[in-house]
Amino acid sequence: MANGSKKNSEEFRQLANGSFQSEGTISARIKASYASPIIVLGQNLNMESLKFFVRLWHELGKSGSLTISLSQSQKWVIRLTTESWKDILTVYANYFNALYGENFIALQKLNLIRELSQLKDDNSRIQLIKLVYSLAISGNKRLLPLKDQLSLWNLPYDGNPEPDTKFKDNKLLPNFPFILGFLLGDGSLFIRIRLVENSIRLIPALLLPQKSMESNKQFFNLLNRYFQSLNVTSFIVNNNQGMTILNVEGSNNIFMKLVPLFKEYAHFGYWKSDQISLLLEFAHYVSSGVHLTRQGLIAVLKIIYS
Repeated sequence: MANGSKKNSEEFRQLANGSFQSEGTISARIKASYASPIIVLGQNLNMESLKFFVRLWHELGKSGSLTISLSQSQKWVIRLTTESWKDILTVYANYFNALYGENFIALQKLNLIRELSQLKDDNSRIQLIKLVYSLAISGNKRLLPLKDQLSLWNLPYDGNPEPDTKFKDNKLLPNFPFILGFLLGDGSLFIRIRLVENSIRLIPALLLPQKSMESNKQFFNLLNRYFQSLNVTSFIVNNNQGMTILNVEGSNNIFMKLVPLFKEYAHFGYWKSDQISLLLEFAHYVSSGVHLTRQGLIAVLKIIYS
């Protein structure tokens, strides 16, 4: 029983890392003469997201705070937030060590910011401010441009906004709980309908999007390699909205190779349990050939449009 509980906890951790990769933000702010970190993970509020966040908060030793608030779009959201250096550099950095790209590098930047904050020489202070400004912005835009912030600390600006330190990215392949967590964020699972020579073709599809940026290229290559390890064909596209999207589609890829994994981890579906259940039901109809009959096709179309 203990081993099963430990396995479930580790799988949930991977799920949480995937969710954070999609929706989490790691940032820092300059307050007076010091840097303050902030980590935020949020989601629209419902009973399933409440269950997820309460469990995550407990897994993190109840560090950070859970809040429920009304967003600018007038939707209730639940957020896990911490601004504690101690919690971030110990609990959160260890728990969220399966991130990629910008997020993986951001935790390293926070660690270096903390180290530099103990030093008083001008170069260390310049690098500290550049590191803070190189992190993603959480909430409102920065009040001061980098040059003005440096000037406020009586420091020169050399015209280069990038910090001197180079950081390494995560090179390990993700696993399916991570993929499922990423799906819980901005991912999509759906059935596409195409008319082909007076017949209907039903195409299941999985989309995993993230903002296009240099630091996330390796992440998408690793996603591609993970699916290749399952003999699943995937491809990456960049759209004109500044997003990079990994696509997996087709009955062979989804029904034959991914559906067994969705079944195994269905208990981690949370607020997308309905989508996963419909996929499994749809896969059952298709595998049994029911969709080839008129009544069966009607039943399948009802599932799709539900």
